[in-house]
Amino acid sequence: IWVKTGSVTAATTQLSRFSLFLRHDMKNFAQYLELLDDQVKACPAGKEEQLLVRLQRSTPILRDRAQRLLRALQGQGSESNSEEAIDLQTLILETAALHGLDINVSGAATLHFVRAPLENALDNLFKNYADLARMQRRPPTQLSAVLAHSAAGELSISIHDPDATPVAQPERLFEPFWSDSPGGLGIGLYQAKQTLAKLDVSLSASQLEGAPPVFHFVFPPGFHDV
Repeated sequence: IWVKTGSVTAATTQLSRFSLFLRHDMKNFAQYLELLDDQVKACPAGKEEQLLVRLQRSTPILRDRAQRLLRALQGQGSESNSEEAIDLQTLILETAALHGLDINVSGAATLHFVRAPLENALDNLFKNYADLARMQRRPPTQLSAVLAHSAAGELSISIHDPDATPVAQPERLFEPFWSDSPGGLGIGLYQAKQTLAKLDVSLSASQLEGAPPVFHFVFPPGFHDV
């Protein structure tokens, strides 16, 4: 009985965690659709062609997220574990655009990595920036991303919003179920950090006094080309 009880408890805990992560991903997807609808409704006359170009760029990414979510709901596994060549500058620009954000990317690199975990981490980060802008009732400002190579062969990505407000408790940013955003689940950054750590990639944040946080991705040598 003790062994069976332990097995049931472990299974229940795993199911509860999966349900929370799935709820988080479904919430993200619903907000993608809301943003898409807002962009279509707010399109001024004469700008339809520019809107179509943006939609042609973002809807394939949105479809990929939808298919991933459907696979998870159907119990088929949501991710592919195979590595592929990823143009980091393109991935960052496309993922930011999916959230209605403009970002300036300095530097370039091709990363040989599993795409889905990195996409999910960027998704969660950019979603937080978009949510913050809406909460502060201001248009999203241009974000900054810097790709840099260290002498030790590491690749780092540093991302920040210069107009974001400082986080009151930056040490808790990756703590599960903690959020400084109303309605936030406190799951996204925690999930991203844990998933990337399993692939030997670190995700952290630094914050100088009175300044907004800067998020850092660090990939060890061997994952990338200059």
